[in-house]
Parts: sequence; C-alpha cells; structure tokens
Amino acid sequence: MLRKRKILFFIALLAVCVIPALAQYLKPGQEGRALVLYKKDAQGIYHKNVAITGEMPHEEDIVEVICLDKKHKFLYVVTEEGIYELALDKKHFNDLKKDKSIRQLKNDEVWEVITRYSNQLDKEINYCNIQRNKEIADSTTRAELHLEMIRKAREKAIADSIACVEEQRKREQEFAEYRHTHSPYIVPNPGKSMGWRGIRDIYSEAKIEGDSILIASITDGKVAIKKYPELYNGYKGVDFGFVLSLEDCLKDPTFAYHYEVFADSLVNRLDDLSEDAKYTNGEKIVKNVEAWFNRKFPNGFISDYGWSDDYGIISFNLNYYNTSYNKTIKYLAVDVNFYNAVDDLRCKGTFRGTGPIEPLDGGGWEWDNSLIFTRGDESYCKIKRITITYTNGKKVVLTGDKIKIFEVDDDD
Repeated sequence: MLRKRKILFFIALLAVCVIPALAQYLKPGQEGRALVLYKKDAQGIYHKNVAITGEMPHEEDIVEVICLDKKHKFLYVVTEEGIYELALDKKHFNDLKKDKSIRQLKNDEVWEVITRYSNQLDKEINYCNIQRNKEIADSTTRAELHLEMIRKAREKAIADSIACVEEQRKREQEFAEYRHTHSPYIVPNPGKSMGWRGIRDIYSEAKIEGDSILIASITDGKVAIKKYPELYNGYKGVDFGFVLSLEDCLKDPTFAYHYEVFADSLVNRLDDLSEDAKYTNGEKIVKNVEAWFNRKFPNGFISDYGWSDDYGIISFNLNYYNTSYNKTIKYLAVDVNFYNAVDDLRCKGTFRGTGPIEPLDGGGWEWDNSLIFTRGDESYCKIKRITITYTNGKKVVLTGDKIKIFEVDDDD
C-alpha cells in the first residue's frame, strides 16, 4: 500500500513540473504565419487566404497540434478556420520535444501531413459555405414571397377601395335622384305591402289606408305618424298608444330604401319635440350607448396605443377605457411582444400602469424609459396579455380575442 502511494505521488509531481511547460504552444514575441486561413465576409461566407505572415492564432482556438518540424524547429497547429506555422526558440523546441503526443517529422513528411490537413479543412469549410449559401437563398426566397404577398394584398386593397368608391358614387347618384322626386316625410306605407292589420287608428280602429304615410319623426326605434303629433308630444316621445315599430317597418324593402336615403332628415327630429322630450331622449341615447359599450367590451378596451425603438430602448404608450359601471381599475399590466418584418420575435416585456381609472372613464400611460433593449429591426408589436386589477381586489386576465381595441377620436 505504501509503495502504491509513492508511485502516485511521483506521477503527480511529474505532472506538475512537466505538463505546464508542454501545454503552452505560444510564447510572448513568438513569430509565425497562417499557411491557410479562412475569413468570413459580411454574409457569413468563408474566403481562403494563404501564407499570411504575422498572423497568429489564439491559444484557446487551437483544436489540434499537427506536428513538430525537427529540422527547422517549427510547430504546426490547426484551428477551426486555419493552419498555422509557429516558430520556436531552442528552449521552447526542446520543451515540446519531450511531449510524445506530438508527432516529430522531417521536412517531406511535414508537408505531406499539412497537405492532408489542408484538404480536410477545405472540405469542412466548403460544406459550411454550401449550408450558408442555402440559408441565404432560403431567406431571400422567403423575403421575396413575403413581398409578393404584400404586393398582392396591396393591389387587392386598392382594387377593393376603387370598387367601393365607385359603388358609393353610384349609390349617391341614385340617392340624389330619389331625393329630387320624393319628400322625406311622405313614406311608403309598409302596412300595405306587408298586409299588417295592426296599423290602425287607435280611436276608430280604422286601417291607415293609402300608398304612403306622413311621418312626424323617428325616435328610439319608433315611427310616429303625423296624424297624432299631440299624442306624440304628450308622451314626450318615449311611448304612446299608437306608433309603428321601426324594426317592423324596415322589413318592407321600399320603406327601408326610403329610410336609408332620408335617415338624416328622419332620425331623432328633436325639433318636433318639447324641451323635456329632447332631454329625455338625450338621456336615453347616452344610456343606450353606455349599455352597448358594456356588452361589447365587458372588461374595457384599448382606445389607443403606440411604440418606438429609438435609442436602443422600447418606448410604449397606451390609453384604456373602463366600461364598468361600478368598478375602478387600480392597476393595469400589459404584456407586449415585438417582431421584425419576417415575424421573428425580437424582444418582449411587461408595462405596468397605476390608476385609478374610474367607471365609464379612460386613462393612459407613457413608458418612455423602459428596460426593454431593442435590436433595432422591430416592425410591429402584438399585445399578448392584459391583466386588470380592480380596487375591490378582483383581477381579470385578458388574452386572444378578449383583448379589445376600439380606436376613437378625441371628439367621440
């Protein structure tokens, strides 16, 4: 057992004394050259260079020692991108001669081995260039396909826009001709074409006959007939004994067309009403709009947002509208991903804002100095998640189509 320990100690001592001297191939001030050296261009393609004097490898880049030239005292090493000839002084040469793992060859043998390594390096670099050229070609093809898709989409959008404008022009011309020959308040009688029995005088039970009826106003989905203006005003335009349902009237195509042409003249003709009726109808309109927004956007909506990547940092701004009747937004966190023109994710981050945003009110935040660093090639962003925390402690997380964006003007 004691003999075994002595042997192990001797081996360890030999490793400490000899291996450091043998492991270091480069010395300060050492001269050398690159026999073969491949360098990448801007597109990542390797180009071959030969016999570059003064070009030295980094020791950590050396992947293999080829051989030691006993006659000329040169050490030949290979990296992933080149083959190097390193000049050795006498002491350095004698140290490396002791390393039996390094082949020690004569002149002819040296160049035979180096030629073999050079051919192998050429094959490996050539394979890398083939793969890189394929990547560039694939990338170019994808870019061309993307541009072609954008071009076709733009052409279709332009064609659709032109067709829409032309259709609108024809329709406006038809409307102008119809307005010239019709009065807005003399409306085709929908009851005649639909065979309704409900269009009657509420006092005499007589049917309202004729091809047309005389409209007083259309308000809150009710069609008031001119024959009963005092009844209409008496009930302040909210409800009264005899009206026509606008929804039912619009089932008649002739009435519907007349209504579309003269809608601006017929809808909410508040001049026919008293001041109390105007106020009542105004209140109802506001409540209807609020109810519609609450149904369509139960958790509120983004009314505006924007971003920039100036100075290498993402800036982001967002305005949010709270459609709740009774809950105040305390905090709002927005998770956003930023993509380049070929839909690669470049960076992402979370923007946190502090309220409050009161019920049926809006608020906004600007994050001008975020810690999201950008690569500078972002083209668009996607809002991936919105987390809303209300003052009552309730938290709502919105993703996908639950995130609503409804851009409005300041005057809306």
